[in-house]
Amino acid sequence: GDADGKSRNWISIEGGATSAITVGSVVKSADGESTVVADWSPMGTVRGTKALKPEIMTYADNQVVAKISNLDAEAHKLGLRTDALSAAARIAAAAAVVKSSNPALGPIEIKALLTNTASHNGILESEGGQTAELISIGHGIENVDAAISSPVAVWEKTSYQPYVQFGAHELASEKRIVKNITIRNLSDSAQTYQSSYITTGEKAGYEALTFNMPSSVSIPANQSVDIAVEIAID
Repeated sequence: GDADGKSRNWISIEGGATSAITVGSVVKSADGESTVVADWSPMGTVRGTKALKPEIMTYADNQVVAKISNLDAEAHKLGLRTDALSAAARIAAAAAVVKSSNPALGPIEIKALLTNTASHNGILESEGGQTAELISIGHGIENVDAAISSPVAVWEKTSYQPYVQFGAHELASEKRIVKNITIRNLSDSAQTYQSSYITTGEKAGYEALTFNMPSSVSIPANQSVDIAVEIAID
């Protein structure tokens, strides 16, 4: 699509599939001081399903690439490229590295590990602009080392997505919605975590929400545990 007309739901058909890892792009600002969402980077959510896309971001500017099919033996073999394909290639490589570190991992675990350990701190919507929204950056920029070393992978049980989505609701009285989260322990030792939630920004609607979840969860070695997260709207 035309980046000049980018708005919500600016996602390709291929990128809208929940089974795919949809990759967004970040670039450095003109002064090199900030990380900003690229003009061509996709923006969610997915029209219809409202799935969170893109799930992950990566740097797409000045990526080193190999030049092929050049008959000139003296020509440079490496070059620089800045585009969405460069970003997709980086995350494909990241997924391959995670897979090679643990060949038993499947697509769900790999996607969860990359997104669970990503960081969204400091990403701006545009140069000199505000902090980027969730629908622009998903979980943030990949951290391959953290993905490899993470002892657990977390995803929503029904959708197999690495996030919990409660959706939009119109109601005249109170409502309770329950989602189940799967936590898989990939390590040889038991893992225990404290659970909590945070809100972003200040919205009046937060006062109507109450979250209920276990205060802590323990996962035995090489096993999975499901926990329920309930949101009450009143």
